[in-house]
This record gives sequence, C-alpha cells and structure tokens, in this order.
Amino acid sequence: MEHHKAPGPFDYHLDVMLINGADLWPTWLYAPCLTTRVESLVATLRDLGPADGRYGRGFRGGDGGPPWIVWSFHNLLIRFLEAGPMGPQDRSIDRGVSVRTIVLDIRTPDVPSVMIATVQDSTAGRLRKISREIGHQMLINPLYILAFVWRWLNYMYGTRSYGGGLILMRVGVLRLMLDGALIEEYDVAARYV
Repeated sequence: MEHHKAPGPFDYHLDVMLINGADLWPTWLYAPCLTTRVESLVATLRDLGPADGRYGRGFRGGDGGPPWIVWSFHNLLIRFLEAGPMGPQDRSIDRGVSVRTIVLDIRTPDVPSVMIATVQDSTAGRLRKISREIGHQMLINPLYILAFVWRWLNYMYGTRSYGGGLILMRVGVLRLMLDGALIEEYDVAARYV
C-alpha cells in the first residue's frame, strides 16, 4: 500500500452521492481491513443534481421534526460507529467502532457556476421558484449543504440523545471540508472531558 501511495490499513474512504437533494447513496471506495479502531474515515459528498421536479425536498422542514435528510446523515454515521463498513443489518449488534478522524468533504458539482444557486436561494422552495423562472434546474449551493450538515452535527454531539453519546465517545476529530479545503474542525474528544 505504501508503494502505491494508498491510504493506511486503518483508513476508510466512502463516496456519498446526494440523489435528487433527498437521498444518500453511500459506496465504499476503500476499506482494506475490518477493524473497530479506525484511523480515519474520509467521506466525499457529491450532489448529483435533480432527477425530478422535487429536487431538494430532503432539506425541507417537516412536521416539527428535522428535515428527513438529517435522518439519512444520522443513520449513515451511527451505523458506521456501530457496525463499521461491512456489518450486518441487525440493529441490535454494536461492535463499538471508534474513529480518530472523520472528514466530510463536500464537493461542488461539476457544472457551470450559473447552474448553482446562491446559499440564500438553496432552500427547496426557492430552488423550485428560481428554476421555473429561468427555465432550468438550479443546484443546491455546496456551502448551504455544508452549513446544514454542520448545524446537525453541532446538535447531535451537543446532546446525548439520538446517537450524540456515540459520537462523543467514539469520534476524536470531526472535519468539514469544501472541495478539499478545511472549513471547520472540532476536537470532539476534548469536548467529552
């Protein structure tokens, strides 16, 4: 692995596709060995844009609870901390996976910049309105997605409910990146003390 400049044996890479602004489709790109002590988990989030006229609906508020995309992010992270990349679907099994560093790198879609909405116009309602006015579908601004994820993470590890306790006990550092550039970093382990 060193000769091929591959990541280390305890580093995992995950590609997460955001489909239609509502669903997450994860694919493991690199998981060389199964372990409960992961050095780093690097997840790249790519917005693949609209598949239908309801693009962005996963970020829309609901019946008093958080938008449903929150539960998709939540399930992806908590599932990894409980079962790792290859664990069974049985929710009663908790292997106790810990990870020193989690990196979420949100990527700007590979489209002309005029097709990406401003941060303020990236809500589902504004996206639909603007897209109707200009005649083509606008994409969610990656900074909007980054801020959305950051708010959710702050909420999650600010409370012990909804898996916040797992994050506090099993994650060392959380990093949010935009196109490979560091935007925010939290030392979760230091907060737990």
